[in-house]
Amino acid sequence: MDTLPEPDWSQYSDVERDGATLSGAWRLKGTRIRVSDVIDNAVDQTPEEIAREVYPSLTTERVRALVGFAAKATHAHSPG
Repeated sequence: MDTLPEPDWSQYSDVERDGATLSGAWRLKGTRIRVSDVIDNAVDQTPEEIAREVYPSLTTERVRALVGFAAKATHAHSPG
């Protein structure tokens, strides 16, 4: 299976990164929640489940928007 390209997170306004926090990983603004962790959870959970069970400090809308951006960006760069 081919690896999907990483979305250009610099184009998404609700994420940030700096070298002093989470080893420079992209994270949701104002949190210590890694974007990659939310996306990994989205493989087998709905945005509602992620917001309720995994990251209760996030709203469903925020999770849905992040996952939607990733899906759209990945789809735009996939062949075919």
